[in-house]
Amino acid sequence: MYAKYKQGKPCDSGATGTQSKKGSKGTKKARIVPNKIKRYGCKPKEPKSELEKKHQPEKVKEKIKEKEEKARLGLDTTADVVSALLGVLEDATEEEIQGDIHVKEIDFLIPENTKKHHTNRYKSTFRKETPDLILRRGYSFRMRLTMDRPYDKDDHDINFVFKIGAAITRTNHVTVPLDEDIQDADSKIRHNWHAQLVSMDKEKNIIDVEITIAPDVIIGQWLLSIESFTKHKGEETGSLLYTSDQDILVLLNPWCPDDKCYYPTTKQLDEYVLNPIGAVYQGNYKQICAKRWRFGQFDEVVVDICLMILNKAFDWEIGTKLANPVEIARAISSIVNDCDNYGVLKGRWDGKYGDGISPTVWNGSVKILKKYDETRMPVMYGQCWVFSGIVVTVCRALGLPCKSVTNFASAHDTDGSCTKDYVWIDDPEKPGKLKQSDKHTNDSCWNFHVWNEVWMCRPDLPNGFDGWQVIDATPQERSGGRYACGPCPLAAVKEGDCVMKYDSKFVFAEVNADTIHWLITSDKKWKKLFTAKHKVGKCISTKNPDDPNTLERIDITSCYKHPEGSQRERDAVHKAISSSTADRDVEEEIHDVDIDIKDIDDVYMGSNVEIRIKVKNVCEETRNIKDMEADVFSMRYNGRCDTSPKGFIKREEFSPFELGPGEEKIIKMLIKYEDYDDKLVEQGGMEVKALALIKETGNAIVEKEDFRVRRPDVDVVISPETVAVNDEVTITMKVKNPLRRPLTKCRYTIDSESMQLNDEEFTIEKDVPANTEWCLTVKKRVWESTLFGFECITVGFDCAEIPSICGSSNTISIVW
Repeated sequence: MYAKYKQGKPCDSGATGTQSKKGSKGTKKARIVPNKIKRYGCKPKEPKSELEKKHQPEKVKEKIKEKEEKARLGLDTTADVVSALLGVLEDATEEEIQGDIHVKEIDFLIPENTKKHHTNRYKSTFRKETPDLILRRGYSFRMRLTMDRPYDKDDHDINFVFKIGAAITRTNHVTVPLDEDIQDADSKIRHNWHAQLVSMDKEKNIIDVEITIAPDVIIGQWLLSIESFTKHKGEETGSLLYTSDQDILVLLNPWCPDDKCYYPTTKQLDEYVLNPIGAVYQGNYKQICAKRWRFGQFDEVVVDICLMILNKAFDWEIGTKLANPVEIARAISSIVNDCDNYGVLKGRWDGKYGDGISPTVWNGSVKILKKYDETRMPVMYGQCWVFSGIVVTVCRALGLPCKSVTNFASAHDTDGSCTKDYVWIDDPEKPGKLKQSDKHTNDSCWNFHVWNEVWMCRPDLPNGFDGWQVIDATPQERSGGRYACGPCPLAAVKEGDCVMKYDSKFVFAEVNADTIHWLITSDKKWKKLFTAKHKVGKCISTKNPDDPNTLERIDITSCYKHPEGSQRERDAVHKAISSSTADRDVEEEIHDVDIDIKDIDDVYMGSNVEIRIKVKNVCEETRNIKDMEADVFSMRYNGRCDTSPKGFIKREEFSPFELGPGEEKIIKMLIKYEDYDDKLVEQGGMEVKALALIKETGNAIVEKEDFRVRRPDVDVVISPETVAVNDEVTITMKVKNPLRRPLTKCRYTIDSESMQLNDEEFTIEKDVPANTEWCLTVKKRVWESTLFGFECITVGFDCAEIPSICGSSNTISIVW
């Protein structure tokens, strides 16, 4: 479209308010600021952020309206005047347009620009109709303007006007004058907006321009208008405003040293920004398994959905927070869960998923994001690894380096004590025995918990806290009035600096809390029964960034804490505990007997389990152990046991025994397959709790240990190992039934980027008999190559008896 300006006062105008045009002899020539605008051509596009507001739940609309009404009360006079001016534009006549130089066509050179900006993998940039121009801030891009006549430096001027959102502010509305000093090479490194004339072809009326985007601009959908001026001798000088209908999406730029999310090891950005495939690690620290996850950040419309989600997190206030990686990361950790603002995903941990989809079924983010985009209501259901997978997708789509991280034996501290506390009281129904206090025991220890790390500078903190930061979208505790977590610097966690923003105390406890068993005495004192110093934060894992084509795990525990038991590790724990907000009258423990449940490894579903409990006298006097018992319950991966009859598996009481100084005794307990067959929940977890009393001192000793039975995997083989696009491949899938009864209501899914299968579901007509193997071979066609030319597919197998079995295939190479 075009708008007609009439002459106003001379003014030096530019992106910073100080640039001006140079004349032929190097003197500055004042630019014209017109005082009237006329429209021509198509109607300007409404910003996407404004359109998105109209498609939200009513409660969200009411919240936005209330905030906007409050904001209007504070509008400054300049903003009011500019907004009013833009709201009453008049149409320009054909005669007025033809009388002045104006833009006829813009070529945004999308293939060239997206390759330079590392955005050429977004599918929306190479669709046949209306491809997106996706750019990264801090970099320059080129465009080719076809004018209606040759451009003359003496008689013509051009401004590039960029705008984002509905408001008119210094950060949302930028005018960039054309610098006409032609340079042969790319524009030199710049720290602000700049428009550079690159070349002119006066025969074809073409000019090539290179525009540098400032490295700290708001990310999102920018609109471009081009203002062209023509000087008329003896007449008023006019200008025309051409508004492009091209979407220009500007993202964060971790390749740019001036961006606050700059990542210095650029090769690893192939993983942390560009890789659409990854893994989340599950199980427990003794049995770690990788679950392949398709992030799909380059899929069609995904980047638009991610920007919508981000704007929603800020209630569509398109302002400076959207330029700040710290604010962006914190907002993502909040909006991916549904607790505060109708976010993306609803969490559920009780196994009741009848009105939604079980969290274990999901193998990727794209289906969830598209479903959310369709309904604008939270998708049901997710658990920590699903939240983490979506966070990776959103962050990588927006250009923020991100990875998924699994912490095994992850503490959940609910009271800011920086310890994981189990509280016991005298059992009123069984004099002389203890029971766990449900009122006081709110902490737990997850078999595993999955969060994210993002990379950024932290100008809001003292030096030394840049780099990887923890963010966590799983809703656990409120932070600043909402369910959010982070960004929290790893450097703060490692040293126990629990006053650093954000949520460093909570994250520290997750990886390095001491586990303390307490007894609340009759006089309300908290008596320490036992302290375990090395139970929390094991095998902290993420995917190897140096090989994007595998699911290889690397251990990054040393990034979160010093070696267990070292002086520096203990110093960090004491420093963290000193910031505790817990208020307790504490009586110190008497440590005379240790109890330890030996590691339980390689227990396969359908087999018996032997539990071995070691009790050791660590004092110099004889101790008599009485009233010793052990309970086994089914346990969800988040550390919550089902102590009801439905979840109870077995209890065994042991005869009293004596231990001399330094003596130890191994007590065995057998759990048969029949004991747990119908008791297991997701992930196949069980918890053993051993409790005993010491006759001489009256002290109680207690220990807990969890383990999981190994579920079957789907064995997946693709052949051949090297294929071309449009070739067929053979997929062979096998699942062994380890149970003594059939698997019923069976179905399977396949997820593949190259075969364009997004968790496609297929029904299996026959049951799988007891102790047999299901096997199926299918043929599928490869329709496209992947980012790195390799493919590894995920197959899910679901049945009533063992839900959500999954497996990944071998890796194949795809050539064009």
